[in-house]
Amino acid sequence: MKAWKAVQWVQLGIFLGVCLWVLLRPSDGHGAREPLRVKALSLGLWAAFYGIVLAIEWGLRRVRRKRR
Repeated sequence: MKAWKAVQWVQLGIFLGVCLWVLLRPSDGHGAREPLRVKALSLGLWAAFYGIVLAIEWGLRRVRRKRR
């Protein structure tokens, strides 16, 4: 249980780090300037991906706990 919580905290830190990186970078990888709505779209997609990963992890954890 402690290892699972530690992994969740690390994942949250990575998620927040990527969010800050997306918000603070002035341009994308091709050098094009990014308006705020493009950054918001990127953050929305990143948050959706993270939410899917969390849902899968929580679902697997719930199934595993029921089997015990």
